[in-house]
Order: sequence, then structure tokens, then C-alpha cells
Amino acid sequence: MNGIFISYRREDSAGHAGRLFDRLRAHFGKGAVFMDVEGIEAGVDFVETIEQAVGGCDVLLAVIGRGWLDSKDSQGNRRLDDPQDFIRLETGAALARKVRVIPVLVEGAQMPPAESLPAELRVLTRRQAVELRDSRWEDDIHALIGVLERVMKSSPGVPASATAKQDDRRDVAAWAWKGGTAALLLAVGVIAYQMWPHERDAMPQPLTTAETQPAAVLKPDTPTMSAAPQPKAMEKLATPKPAPLKPAKPKPAPLKPAPLKPAPEKPIVAKPAIPVSPTRTAAVQPAPVPPVPVSPEATVPQPQPKAEIAKVAPTPAPVALRKLAVIALGEPTYRNFWGGERRAAYSAKIARLYRDALREVASGSTELSINTDSERDIRRLEKALRETPGLCDSTRSAAVFVARVEEPQTISSVESAYWPELRLTAIACESGKQYSARDILVPRRDDGFPFERHMAETMEKFAREYRHLLQ
Repeated sequence: MNGIFISYRREDSAGHAGRLFDRLRAHFGKGAVFMDVEGIEAGVDFVETIEQAVGGCDVLLAVIGRGWLDSKDSQGNRRLDDPQDFIRLETGAALARKVRVIPVLVEGAQMPPAESLPAELRVLTRRQAVELRDSRWEDDIHALIGVLERVMKSSPGVPASATAKQDDRRDVAAWAWKGGTAALLLAVGVIAYQMWPHERDAMPQPLTTAETQPAAVLKPDTPTMSAAPQPKAMEKLATPKPAPLKPAKPKPAPLKPAPLKPAPEKPIVAKPAIPVSPTRTAAVQPAPVPPVPVSPEATVPQPQPKAEIAKVAPTPAPVALRKLAVIALGEPTYRNFWGGERRAAYSAKIARLYRDALREVASGSTELSINTDSERDIRRLEKALRETPGLCDSTRSAAVFVARVEEPQTISSVESAYWPELRLTAIACESGKQYSARDILVPRRDDGFPFERHMAETMEKFAREYRHLLQ
């Protein structure tokens, strides 16, 4: 059995071990992570069964919480002092068989001192531990996964492990991508080669020397010329000299309307700007026009009233707003970390937080509204999500964004096992498609209300991922 074995004490770290198991199984595969030795039949030596199960794995994760060392049984005796204790047997078997054992510290626990452990477990204190902090759970999990990948690759059973399968899938995908790209380029090249003669014939061909060279530069024996010019004339034609600049004769400038200015005391008489020879003016020059006095009132343009300009200017068409609806539902219980929150007030806080996260990504032509229903519960909300057209019609929106916070069902005595799950759903009303995401919320020290910071980060990530619904 090659894979990862998770050893934990149920009354100490069941919630954290379950979250760790789900995360590792999603990454390495369902058959690569083991958490409990179950199905030991009656009459079977469970000590040998545990040794075989643990000894065949690649790595054992010893999850250590605050109650791992001092956990006691119903008689008040410390469990680690019992030679038949499952945790003692699992960890001791892994250490004896030289299996890589990684202590995983949760809930702020510290490594126990060597003198407080049984003799076969004291070497555990020399193993480098990994800490999974609630405030940085994802970052610590990523670091642990990196260590586990290296350990499983270096173990003898790597070809059958999930890590090798993932590498094979990556290699196959890479080769498939390269092969598909090469085939596409080859097809494009063949098509271009086949089309090249037709395009070449259709393209304009460059002119020959005889067509581009001036006739005066051709040699005398060129058959196209009827009479060859003299050498001196050819020399002049080949290297033309710039003609001396002569003052151009002034041409009569076209008459332009003079700018309107207040008229002086004397009338302005228009005079010809350039004298014209009498020989040409005899036929062309029109009859003289007597000067016309221009009044000052006619020359000054009168400003148009603002009221008339406003009537002429076109009014911009109103921009249609894209209406989006936000629905939120929180189900707090009596546990301490809820801080006495009630469903209606907590749901309103979730809705406002969700709306702010969506508004950061949405464009300016969208309208985000909160849809509230005091009688809505989890069952009614799930039924509404199954009936998408009815939910869209009731909200009259182009898209609906739903947030649900619900505490899981468990019998664990650890409070962290009851941390709620946030489920986000986005519905595109035009197509009826639904997009969803979920995350286990972890409390933060700077929370304004229970799980506010972690909830806001998850909502912002979800809004960026499906920003096309907000545009």
C-alpha cells in the first residue's frame, strides 16, 4: 500500500484531520490517502494489521493537537501509556519500519518533550514538524503538499503512486499539446504553399529596367528610340541642372471675405491687391463697384441665446443598467464562535459584504440590489436554486448571486470541526447556467463579525473568476 497515512486522535483533532484528508485526497487521488484502519475482523491481531498498513505507506502524518499528549481514557489514565493505544501503535510501527514520519501541529500545539513520550516514540521529537495554522491554512497546506510530492517521488513505490500518475498525465498533456500545435502549423504551411502560386500570379509584378528607366537615359542602339539624342544632350538629360530661380509673377489672389470688424468713421473702399496689365483687364476685369459703407451693427456677430442652443443640442440616450440581485442566508447556532448572531442580522451582513465584493469587479452600468426574505431558510433557498427561471423572474435580474453559510453536521467534541461552510452560486438568467464554489471558513482576529475576513476573500475571488456576469 503506497500512499499517505494520517494518524490522529479523534477527541483531539478530528476536524483538522478531516480537512487535511479531503485536501490531500483531492490532490493525490482517492486511493493514495488513508486515515483510519477500518474493517479489522474479529479474531485478527489488530497489532499486526496496523503494522502492515502503516509499514507499507510512503509517509505517515502524525496530527498533533493540544490534547494529543495528555488525552485520557474513561478510567483517567493517559492513553499514550497504554501499549495497545492505536496512536502509539501507528506511530511506533512507522518509526520502527523507517517510514517517513512528519509531525503535523494544529490548533497552535507544540512538539511534546521527549521525556513525556514512551520509549519507542521519543525519536519522534527529532523529526522536523509542519504547522497548519488556521489563519494561513491554504498556504501551509501547499507547503506540505510540496514536501509530500518529493517524498513520494523518491520512494521505491513511485510508479504505482498517484504522484507518478499525475506526472504521466502532465507529460501526456504536454506531448498532446505539442503534437497538436505541430500538426496545426504543418496544415497551415501546406495550405499556404498550395495557395502561393495563385496569389503570386495575382500580385503586381515589378517593372523591368526598360519600363522603369527614363527614355532619355537609354543607349542610342535601343530599338525603341527613333532618333538618338546627341552625347551632349544625353549628358544634359542624364544630369539635369537646377534651373535658376526666378521671381514668380504674382497672381491675383482670390477675393476672401474680410473679417467682420467694427467699421471706422470713413467707409472702407476695396482696392485691387495686385495691379493687372491693361491688356488682360480689358476683357477680364469687371466693372468697378462703388464702395458700400458697412455699418458696425452688421459686422459684429450677435451671440445666439443659450436657450436656443440648448434646444438644438441632441440629448444623449439613457444607458440601460444591468440589474443584478444578491441573496444571502446565514444559519448561526449556539456555539461560542458565532458571538450570539441571529439569522436575519447575520444574513444581512453577508449580503452587504457580498454586494461590496461584486461591486469592486462590476462595471459602472450595473445595478446591484439585495433581495431579502425573512422567511427564507436553507430548504426554500435550495428549492429556488433548482427552479432557476422562477428565481430570475421574481428578482427581475440578469444574474443572481447567492451566498449560504451553514454549520456542518458532526459529533466531534472539537469546536473547529463545526466551522461553517460558505457556498457561493452565480446564475446567468439568460442561459440558465449556474457557477458555484465552496470553502470552509476560518475565524480571524480582525473580524468585524464572525468569519468576515475569510468570507470577503472568498467572495472577491469568486467575483473575479466570473466577472463576465457582472459586465
